[in-house]
Amino acid sequence: MMRRGHTARTVLLATLFVAVGAIAIVAFGRRTSDGEPTLGVEWVQSRNGVVALSVEPYGPAADAGLLPGDRLLRVDGRAVGSYLDAGALAWDLDTDRPARLEIDRDGRALGLDVRPVRRRSVPNVYGYLALVGAAFLASGAFVALRWPATRGATLYGLLGTAMAAWLVASPTGRADPFDWVVHIVDVVGASLAPALMIHLAIALSRRTVPVRGLTIVAAYLPAVALTAGAFWIEGLGGAYRFPEPPLAVTGLDQSQLLFLAVSVVLAFAVLSRSHA
Repeated sequence: MMRRGHTARTVLLATLFVAVGAIAIVAFGRRTSDGEPTLGVEWVQSRNGVVALSVEPYGPAADAGLLPGDRLLRVDGRAVGSYLDAGALAWDLDTDRPARLEIDRDGRALGLDVRPVRRRSVPNVYGYLALVGAAFLASGAFVALRWPATRGATLYGLLGTAMAAWLVASPTGRADPFDWVVHIVDVVGASLAPALMIHLAIALSRRTVPVRGLTIVAAYLPAVALTAGAFWIEGLGGAYRFPEPPLAVTGLDQSQLLFLAVSVVLAFAVLSRSHA
């Protein structure tokens, strides 16, 4: 019976490592090879409507004749509701044909033809993060499968998988089905990694942590809250309930980083006290 349970655990862990590794590899390839569509303009919401705040020199919008201060009225005959809709234009427009922008410039109606272009948008640091994530996944899989009976081996394997998912699984912004899978993997990894770090530190501690079970449960509560918050804010449109939707998404990312920072401090404190 124990051997059967050990075999099932090994199969489940191996499946998890292979699945996350495959998703990470494909996501890395798409992220580094994909270009991000852009018009080279930043839109803001004003009392009079959507206005061009800045126009990138020699960008598609600048080449079409758009100037800072121009008010966007319609795109291909369709009214633009907010600056969020204007910001998504580059993704919505066809790169094979120009779109007609109807603008108001100092009371004069003008029509401009603009076509988005694709540019490499992946940050240079992404390559280093992907390398770190791959190392986490490889080491986690090796420890969990090679020494399954070692205390904390399974937790370290799960931690390595979560870190790899967080650091490597980066959506491109296409919003196709695979991009949503990558986004879910990214969100779950970012939420679980700090909780797993605290759990692993408690498991490796040589001293009994007060209210051990309650502490472990408390470590996973923020992970659940962050995951649910991400699905609500980004997946179900909860960001639009805030006055500044982009700030809601930014706040979620900052909360994930704060949780990681707190977990590092707590894990260090537990292990330091244990080995003092």
